[in-house]
Amino acid sequence: EIERLDIVTNSSLITNPITADEAISPDNAAKISFEEEVFDFGDLIEGDVVEHIFKFKNTGKNPLIINLAQGSCGCTVPEWPREPILPGKGGVIKVKFNSKGKQES
Repeated sequence: EIERLDIVTNSSLITNPITADEAISPDNAAKISFEEEVFDFGDLIEGDVVEHIFKFKNTGKNPLIINLAQGSCGCTVPEWPREPILPGKGGVIKVKFNSKGKQES
């Protein structure tokens, strides 16, 4: 079973300028770039709790704010930085997966 992690950033300022205080052109927006976007935890014994760190960098021209990160179910729990990530700087999203009740399908 594959779990998905969704990231919501301040790029919504571009796609939803009406709800934003000030629209930013796509050329000047923050941009999140991950060192890796997929990680395979391999074979687990049901009940194992495993973690992985996803490193990212703001390759855009404005501060990056991650408003929300969530897994596709409650068994995948991300922790992300709440402070703005300045252009050229990076951060990490730690993902914890609890395999309890997850059996091979």
